[in-house]
Amino acid sequence: MGAILIVWLVFSVFKKILGLLFLAALAFGAWVLWNNPALLQRLLNSLPVP
Repeated sequence: MGAILIVWLVFSVFKKILGLLFLAALAFGAWVLWNNPALLQRLLNSLPVP
């Protein structure tokens, strides 16, 4: 019973850390695009237009 609780706790913490890392990566990507207008324009030009 104790092992199941420990495994659940480890995966719960791991999932939370992955979520925070994902949010940090999104924020960093937005910051890079905000500070580099040429890169932002290249990205917008590469998007398909319907």
